[in-house]
Amino acid sequence: MVQKFSKGAVMVMGARTAKQWLPTAFKAGVLSLLVMFNSACVGASVEKEVDKVSLVDAWNIKMTRHDANHVLISYQPLVSSAIKYPGANIQSDGKTLRVSLPKCLVTRQCQVTVPSAVKGPPGAEFWYEVVVPYKGETVLVDGDGPVVEELRLSR
Repeated sequence: MVQKFSKGAVMVMGARTAKQWLPTAFKAGVLSLLVMFNSACVGASVEKEVDKVSLVDAWNIKMTRHDANHVLISYQPLVSSAIKYPGANIQSDGKTLRVSLPKCLVTRQCQVTVPSAVKGPPGAEFWYEVVVPYKGETVLVDGDGPVVEELRLSR
């Protein structure tokens, strides 16, 4: 394919440059499209891997029997000076108990159905605890993200 340029363009670019310009521009365009496509594929695969991260493992979430009608859920989310975890929001349909552990800016008041208690010695690692009603349902736990996991009683 021969590209035609106006006489003015040929005079400015020079005849030899005008013949080399089109193939070079075409190669650069194709290369940039390949880089964008590859970046999109890598980004999508990273997002899929992030979705597979276990919230239960990352936050060290454990559920133990508190008494005959309640369980104690303890968790250690990543520490942040701007974020707090005020407690849990719970919903039960009799078969499944959904426990959501929302985060909140420390400067705001966030509504939860069950408030948390902060545990641990001063100056050391700390964790949060919530005591929720339990009637033997399957417990599903989530934070503020897309991960929802089943939580089993620990011994």
